[in-house]
Amino acid sequence: MKNKLRTLKFYLVTSCFVLGASCSKYDYTIQEDSGIAPEFTESVASSGNTVSMLTYNIHRGKDRNGVDKLSDIATVIDSSGVDFVFLQEVDKNTVSSGGIDQTAWLASQISGLNYYAFEKHYDYDGGEYGLGILSKYPLSDIRNNRLTVRRSGQPNRTIALLTARAKLANGRMVSLASTHFSSDDKVEQANETIEYLRYYSNLPMILGGDLNSLPGSGVMDVMLGHFDDTENRYSSSIYDYFTFPAHNVPDSTYLKKIDYVLVDKAHTSSIISREVIKTPNPTRDHYPFKATVELKDNLFGEGNLLVMRYGNGTALSSKTTQIYVDEYSPSGTLIRTLNMPVTDQVIGGVEFNKKITGIGSGNYEGLMTLSRDGQSVSLMGYDLAQNVTVPYPISERVVGLISADGVINTYTSTSTDIGSTRCVASIDGSGFWAVGSKRNIRYLPMGSSGVAATDLGGPSGSRSIYLYDNNERLYLSTTISGGPRIARVGTGSVPPTSGTPTIQAFPGYPLTATSPNQFVLIDTGTNNTPDKLYVVDDSAGQILKYTYSGGWVAQGAVSVPGIKSITGEITSGTVTLYVTTIGSSSSVKKIVNPSGSTLAGATVHHIVSAPTNTVFKSIVFAPTF
Repeated sequence: MKNKLRTLKFYLVTSCFVLGASCSKYDYTIQEDSGIAPEFTESVASSGNTVSMLTYNIHRGKDRNGVDKLSDIATVIDSSGVDFVFLQEVDKNTVSSGGIDQTAWLASQISGLNYYAFEKHYDYDGGEYGLGILSKYPLSDIRNNRLTVRRSGQPNRTIALLTARAKLANGRMVSLASTHFSSDDKVEQANETIEYLRYYSNLPMILGGDLNSLPGSGVMDVMLGHFDDTENRYSSSIYDYFTFPAHNVPDSTYLKKIDYVLVDKAHTSSIISREVIKTPNPTRDHYPFKATVELKDNLFGEGNLLVMRYGNGTALSSKTTQIYVDEYSPSGTLIRTLNMPVTDQVIGGVEFNKKITGIGSGNYEGLMTLSRDGQSVSLMGYDLAQNVTVPYPISERVVGLISADGVINTYTSTSTDIGSTRCVASIDGSGFWAVGSKRNIRYLPMGSSGVAATDLGGPSGSRSIYLYDNNERLYLSTTISGGPRIARVGTGSVPPTSGTPTIQAFPGYPLTATSPNQFVLIDTGTNNTPDKLYVVDDSAGQILKYTYSGGWVAQGAVSVPGIKSITGEITSGTVTLYVTTIGSSSSVKKIVNPSGSTLAGATVHHIVSAPTNTVFKSIVFAPTF
């Protein structure tokens, strides 16, 4: 099997009863038991948005009579040609399975399934029993979330919901989830599953496994509030879609559909095909189920710009207003507009997105940033309806995350009063660094809701926060008296998420600078170290340029009245800057500056004006996969 063409494969895993102590409802552990199969060779790259997957309850690799069938299972999976496989009921090093790590063994036998991970439910028969993931690509952010099992007269226990992320060959990140619901409390487990999956709702989500539930049941009603069922032939003969039991049953009364592949509605364009693989000699009591889907190709354009806009056409005031994100071409052609939610979005009884608004007259808030991996943008606002006065100590601050396919996630929030919501930044959408008009730098993990954000110290009332995209270092700007103006946060190569990191002022940058706001760093060389700095000084209405030469040395300025936000890139030694201005003539403007030249005297080109009674707050390059 190893000599066959390697195809794109991902794998989700399901869970069984956990016989250990119960966990809290939202406990999870980070997966570390993972690896890559021996004899790995580079797989043939796949592209596009079509993915196929297989869910398979392998019954510890044995048939109903306890005879080992792991090799036959490997053959079935290998011949399916899918992109994802979900395995349930997996042994690791048990006596009855011959001491084999079944997940690792399958990874070594099946073409393309080189990366794997295993998570146990409990110790069993001298080894472990649980879940496995096989994948063509490295797996990341692997978590074993816990779902509640309640049985009358017995202590509560938990079962697993395994989640992970992986990147397709075209660079698109997808989220994976698998579970094996128990025979009890399935509706509660379904609701808990939806709760956990909010963490990944900005990414395409594929869930597979044995849900122990029939089509049309209350459990499936909960799941289908968020997901589409890839099997939609329920009006046809049950022989077309039953997955259990796979052994010969002459009476169709006993046939059931309990194994599913579900795909989230927001990211799925169409279900291309689905098939129950009816092997002539079933290797266990479940048939594998295969499905192929097309993900939505609703991506932002390469090189386009995203502009954060406040206002719905009514005159802006000190009250809250709707936030929009407009996609423009570099020449100023409007491509589309995303409306950030102004009401809470509830799916299947579970809140997925919070409302998020901004203060119409809030001149220092509303700075949007592009993630370091370039696949999402982050912004921040208030969990308040439109046209209300912001109760600063009370309302939650909400993080908005927009992925490269335009899907919005506004579930993450903090109860910490940071004042007006100035700026937020992220590496890859899994966590956020935020600053406001009050408090210090704060860190929020993705998916945290209504809790206090981690205090990282630093100057109170920073203006902006920034992740340089080549080295993941965190930077900030501040106007606080005696503060560093532009500074690096921490000393390591990874931004701090706890503790009190050192704040290091940029050497040579004047501490008397009046009002540094957003800024952009440029590397004109190849050493991943920025050597050009463009800073918005919104008090002077200028862009200030600095070049690093043992310290930051001024290299001219250009006047841009009302300037508030900036982004930029370098191509063939020339820096192109895009900025927004606020006020009655809010607009997007462009400045072209050869990297070795002074900024003084540079021409400011008008690109597009904001609609009447609205204001362009900030600008970034559109995220792409």
